[in-house]
Amino acid sequence: MELEEKIIQELSDEEALRHIEKISEEIPTRMAGTEQCKRMAEYLKDQMLSYGIPSETHEFDALVGFTGTADLMVLEPEKRVIQCNPFVHTANTTPAGLQGELVFVASGGIDDYEKKDVRGKITLSELSYSPPRQEKQRIAAEKGSIAQIMINWGPSDSKTLAYGSVKPPWGNPTSLTIQDMPRIASITISRADGEYLIRLCQKGPVRVWLRADSPERWCRAQNTLGLLEGTEDPEKFIVFGGHMDSWGGGVTCNATGNFAVLEMVRAMALHRDELKRSIRIAFWSCHETGTMVGSSWFVENFWDDLDENGILYINVDSPGMKGSSLYAVSSSPEVVRFHQAVEKEMFDGETRRRRLAHTGDQSFMGIGVPSLSGRTEYTAEEIKTWHGANLAPWHHSDEMTIDKMDVSLMLKAMKVYVGYMVRLCNTPVLPFEHISVAQELKDRLDAIASSVGEHLDLSRPRRHAHQLIRKAKTLDERIDKVRKETLGASSWKGNKKVMLANRVQMKLSRILHPINFSIANRYGFDHYGHTALTTAIPCLYESRYLATFPRDSTQFRALRAHLVQQVNRVSDCLRHACEFIEMTLDALTHA
Repeated sequence: MELEEKIIQELSDEEALRHIEKISEEIPTRMAGTEQCKRMAEYLKDQMLSYGIPSETHEFDALVGFTGTADLMVLEPEKRVIQCNPFVHTANTTPAGLQGELVFVASGGIDDYEKKDVRGKITLSELSYSPPRQEKQRIAAEKGSIAQIMINWGPSDSKTLAYGSVKPPWGNPTSLTIQDMPRIASITISRADGEYLIRLCQKGPVRVWLRADSPERWCRAQNTLGLLEGTEDPEKFIVFGGHMDSWGGGVTCNATGNFAVLEMVRAMALHRDELKRSIRIAFWSCHETGTMVGSSWFVENFWDDLDENGILYINVDSPGMKGSSLYAVSSSPEVVRFHQAVEKEMFDGETRRRRLAHTGDQSFMGIGVPSLSGRTEYTAEEIKTWHGANLAPWHHSDEMTIDKMDVSLMLKAMKVYVGYMVRLCNTPVLPFEHISVAQELKDRLDAIASSVGEHLDLSRPRRHAHQLIRKAKTLDERIDKVRKETLGASSWKGNKKVMLANRVQMKLSRILHPINFSIANRYGFDHYGHTALTTAIPCLYESRYLATFPRDSTQFRALRAHLVQQVNRVSDCLRHACEFIEMTLDALTHA
């Protein structure tokens, strides 16, 4: 497309690098709730204003954690002091600390505790995103562990210490979620020291002592927001951005993301008169140290506008990691066909896609705005060598400095993002489809039905899911006709068919996305990286436990009562989606 090519020609890796060099030298660590992060917010605002992009910072209250101090000592079978960092939002110990037997629990997921009694003991787990830190801490506490030590990723001889958070509640805690704030002390150690402890545990009983103290307090934090307003359909918009706060050296997470966004919107602003829909530019704070307070604040405070007009959230986090090679995307199923077509045209290398995860700043799952996030990543072999370091061994450490980025890879990702945004702004009919969504939901319901047998009746939602597949196929055929009719059109203003086609696609996401990606009600947020969210229809995840209880037990009856309510939720959503498609098909016939 001509506009894409013009904008890509405007991109300057030197300009992006200039910003990164300045920020990494002047404010490498930009913790939410500090003057350094506020300086970053103002810097990004001032740069956008200099490009003629209306921009402002928004302040809000946030419960923020700060890195404190920690100590760790092996008591038995030998004495040894081990360097460590506390995770922010950790439950603090007393100054005297605590001690206990050490139990290795591998990745620290639910299944890793099978046949292990960790009550009153200290657990040792691998740092990874399977599950993330917050979920490891939550599971350990639920299983009765009194503290958890997480082993940093990286090569076996690495002495790098990482920073991180273990706060499960997403956004500011509410009166309902504050009870789920961290309940046990959690600290992190290097890979080399972690493997030493694993070897000790393999030989026999190990006893350790630890102390942790990490302060948290309510602060004023900032988001920086900008707007490139469309010329034809300005109410409809893409949300485009990523977090601006950072740990340690702060370059690949997330200075590269921030200044990739800044450089792209600078280039796009030069051609703003050719953009038909709007782009809301967003730089969030409280990404780590508040667990996504910034992006959740945006969803809560721009609710009506997002619900009515939000097309897609594009999250930009950690592009341009040195040595990465595969372009990988996490995405909602309705946008897979769209983004893969863009990547095939614009990325000259291997690409891969995975299911959207409830990590990063994915605060849009409950409201039902679809999302994608892409960057170049490492090969499976490299990640295995680094013991799960999918974002490189230096991630979230003082070693995350400017020598760890590759500006040419950053530029490659920027070109793909330009392709996403221009097509979303300027294609008359939004390039989504919901057949894949319906198929994913149907397959998941079939799998659950197979596992629960007669314990839970899933016949209604399964019937609605089959109907939804058929209706989604019919809808896709009708919408495709509208696409062909408007192909190459310079304007779609007043075209009722285009309006109906876009409205039904956005509405279906609002209906189906929450049951595909959320347990919480539509107006709340699920805990960070909750294990249930790794599957479609996570509100039925606990069905896996039905068969473990006797049918006449209170546990079975209580769980079944809960699941029946969730079955009704799923059934309603699928039925409403079918009805909405029927109404739209009828309206398209008479348009």
